[in-house]
This record gives sequence, structure tokens and C-alpha cells, in this order.
Amino acid sequence: ANVSEHGLPGSSASLEKMKDLLMTYHFYDQGELGYVQGMSDLLAPVYSVYQDEPTTFWAFAKFMERMRTHFLRDQSGMQDELDTLAQLVEISSPQLFRHLEQCDAANMFCCYRWLLIWFKREFGFEDILRLWEVLWTDYLTDRFLLFVALAILQRHSDVIVDHLRSPEEVLKYVQDLGGSIDLNDALKGAEMSYYKTLLRVDAVERIRAERGLPRFADNTPEADPQSLAASEAPLITLDDADSDSEVSICHTPQLPGSSEGDHSVPDGQHQEIALPQVSKAVHEIFARGFRP
Repeated sequence: ANVSEHGLPGSSASLEKMKDLLMTYHFYDQGELGYVQGMSDLLAPVYSVYQDEPTTFWAFAKFMERMRTHFLRDQSGMQDELDTLAQLVEISSPQLFRHLEQCDAANMFCCYRWLLIWFKREFGFEDILRLWEVLWTDYLTDRFLLFVALAILQRHSDVIVDHLRSPEEVLKYVQDLGGSIDLNDALKGAEMSYYKTLLRVDAVERIRAERGLPRFADNTPEADPQSLAASEAPLITLDDADSDSEVSICHTPQLPGSSEGDHSVPDGQHQEIALPQVSKAVHEIFARGFRP
């Protein structure tokens, strides 16, 4: 009675066990986090795979060692995730970032659910298992999740820039992508986005070094505003004809005036952009490198 027709827990008895597991974790964690909405999303796939309470509990406890900053009461962990994603967008897709700023959506709150629970509500069960296995390998970086989000946003940048004008519209559009994202293409796009961003960071840092500018801004409260102003990023010319000809990560809804699949840049066209001063958080992403 505790197993659905597909062999996975699905009855109310399973929900009771999940409640017990979450309550046990609350006491194990000595009440520091309490229960925060989203924890059950992280627990459900683990319990569905193991179907054994002790094994599930210890697996979930180890998972939460990695995820606990997402559930801090002061939201500092999630704010760091969103801020870092915002700069990755600014570095790799300046036009998209400028439009998000105009829409008052540059805080990346539209991606909050993606990052909080690792796309748990955007993919089917089997895809979630595959995605999480990839993320647990720390391929390229232990924040590879951010590049998955970045790649999906980049694939939909044309629709966002051409048709969305408010933070509510951006939020609704991004959240409605659930169920339409192809995981294989998303992971391929994330890897491409990682290397594209790395090349741009290397390019601007090379120029900064030539001009005697610091590597990254000191964004602490004690930072000198004059030193920040003096470290403006230079204009650099980059070939922006990168991965736009690849198959779209998501099946982009057809909106008036949109042309799905036609995102290429004319041959020989180069884009001159002013990269922001790369933050310490972004530097750390690329400094860690591949860890098998």
C-alpha cells in the first residue's frame, strides 16, 4: 500500500514518513534551520530512490550540509547565489542584463526557485536524478548550477528582451518554462556558458592587468568608493557568435514577432562591450577548476 504502480512511494503513508524524516533532521540540526519550504522538495527524490528511512535520513543530512546556506533565515545564502548569477549574466550576455535592469528584474529573483531547490519543479523525476548526479560531481565548479540557469536564460534572451517589460512578466515567463526544458541541451549549454564566461573574464582581466587595475572589486562595506570608481572595466571587443546556432535549450513559446531558432550573428560581426569589474565570487568559481 506504500508503493505506487510505478514502484515509487506515493501514498499518504510515505508523506508521513517524510514528515518524520524532516522532523528528525530538525532535531539533528539542533533547530538551527527549522523547517523551511523547499526542504521537502530536496528530500522527496532521495526517499524515492532509497525507500529506506535510515539511509534516506543520512543521505539527506549530507545533502543539507551542502544546501543549508540556501535556507538561512537571513536569506544571505540565496542572495549570494542570485548576485553571482546576476554578474554571470552581465558578463556573458550584457544586452540581456541591461534589459533586465530596465525591467527591474536584475536581482534575478525570477530564478529563485531554480536555485533554491536545484530545478526540482522544472524537470521530471528521472531528469532530476540525472541533473543532481551531474551537480554532485562538481564538474568544472561546485557552482555549476549557476551555469545551467545562465544557459537557459541565454537561450530565451530574445523573447525576454523583445517582449517582456516588467519584473512580473519576467517572473511568469521563467517559471512557466518548467516542463519544456531539455536536460541534455541544458547541460551542454551550461558547459559552453562556463567556458564562454571564463574566456571573457580572462580577456578583461588581462587588460586590467595591463592598466594596473586590481583583479576584483572590494565590495565590503569598508571599501573605498573612489577605488571602486577608479577600477571601471575597459571596453573590449569580443566575437559574440558563440553558441547561438545550437538547438534551443527550451522549446521557446512562439510570441508575436518572434522567430524561433534564428538567433545567429552575421558573419564578421563583433560586439564591443564594457565588462563589469569581476567580483571575488566569480573569480573563485573559475579559480577552483575541475575537481573529479
